[in-house]
Amino acid sequence: MTSTLHEQDIRPPEPISVLAPDGSLQPGMQLEESPELLLEMYRWMSFGRIFDTRLIHLQRQGRLCTYAPVAGQEAAQVGCSLALQQDDWLFSSYRDGLASIVHGLPPNTFHSSSAAILKLARFRLM
Repeated sequence: MTSTLHEQDIRPPEPISVLAPDGSLQPGMQLEESPELLLEMYRWMSFGRIFDTRLIHLQRQGRLCTYAPVAGQEAAQVGCSLALQQDDWLFSSYRDGLASIVHGLPPNTFHSSSAAILKLARFRLM
């Protein structure tokens, strides 16, 4: 069988990584964000992971009819939402709840059961 493309010529591109596995910056990379902004991003991503985990648990217990997890997408949601201005519009989809909350939507309006979740969790963003 003859092919115009050779299998050895088709390789996936190398992923771009800013951080090394040990958490340090890769050689040649630099951060332009302030330490305060980086800390705010980290706090929102941590909030998103905890909020997501608790919603998943409630869904698995039958307390929520449906929920689409966002684990692994926290950075994209937090980053795009923090880049918005206060008067910008955000048309979120079913997995964009964290972006909506970061942009100012109260968590108890994100999902009909969110108020109960937050009461049960006794979680607050520091």
